[in-house]
Amino acid sequence: MRCGAPTPRPELGCGACLNNPHALDAAYFAFPYTGQVAELILGFKFADRPERCRLLVDLCWERLERALFWEDPDLIVPMPLHIRRLLRRRYNQSALLAQEVGARLGKPVSTDLLMRHRHTRAQTRLDARARQLNVQGAFRVVDPERLKGRSVLLVDDVMTTGATMHAAVATLKRAGSGRVSGFCLARVDAELKGMSSQMCRMEAWRP
Repeated sequence: MRCGAPTPRPELGCGACLNNPHALDAAYFAFPYTGQVAELILGFKFADRPERCRLLVDLCWERLERALFWEDPDLIVPMPLHIRRLLRRRYNQSALLAQEVGARLGKPVSTDLLMRHRHTRAQTRLDARARQLNVQGAFRVVDPERLKGRSVLLVDDVMTTGATMHAAVATLKRAGSGRVSGFCLARVDAELKGMSSQMCRMEAWRP
């Protein structure tokens, strides 16, 4: 996957990406998921603090603005929530992020193209294999004609193992999309510190 995972040969990509035809084409994230950044995201996501969206994107923009303008997606799509989780949380934090990113890039945002039609367990306490199984078949493209051949920037808040992001990317590509890149505020990985020169495809976190 062109995922930002630590790898000794970033110019080639990691093994998982090379073996997956439906992998991300690039991944962009600004921070490791630790410290104050993690606290800000947790409040934004779970503590009813949607006003933190702009601040979080501001922080990312200092590091990723040039890369995202270079990416030049046709369409920005947020990671969808299942309706049950959306009703409980009141808002989709990824949709708020996508709207903010779309406004800055001057690109259209489609919040109704990718649907999470199957309710899944929370990923937080699952291991990597369980996460993959948990999100298999969870997504559906509502209108493939709107997607065909178009490049997509898929927006989420945090990447952990990448299972959710990759399941969504596979759904988009099978429905006929072009290039699909991912944008997250932060990535969870204990090895990220000091690894900025050894990221898969070097399109991810930059200090």
